[in-house]
This record gives sequence, structure tokens and C-alpha cells, in this order.
Amino acid sequence: MTETHFDKAERHIREAEERVARLTAILEDLERHAPQRTVEDARRTVISLRCSLELARDHLQIGRAQQAS
Repeated sequence: MTETHFDKAERHIREAEERVARLTAILEDLERHAPQRTVEDARRTVISLRCSLELARDHLQIGRAQQAS
């Protein structure tokens, strides 16, 4: 079966969700053991990735809605 653009986007989003979850766990460990500056940088990075992931979800939803109409 051929993967459509939407299927590919959904797969990429699922993979990104898994990565963000792993990075969140790493961040929690850093918060206990790393210097504050490192924690702050890591936290900003995870926040940025979460925002990008949310935008990807929104973009996919819009594309699906446009395809359906």
C-alpha cells in the first residue's frame, strides 16, 4: 500500500510525539542533576519542539479538512 502525504505527516507527528516524550523525561532528569543554565536551555528547546509539534498537528488537521471539502 502506498503511503499518502497525510499518512506520512501522521507518521512524522507520531514519531515527533515519541521524541518529545523522551526529551521530556531527559529534561526531568536534568532538573535533578544539571546546572540551572543547562536546564533552562533544555526547557526552552522542549517548549519549542512542543510548539512545532502542535503546529504540525494543526496543519495536518487543516489539510485533512480542506481535502474533505
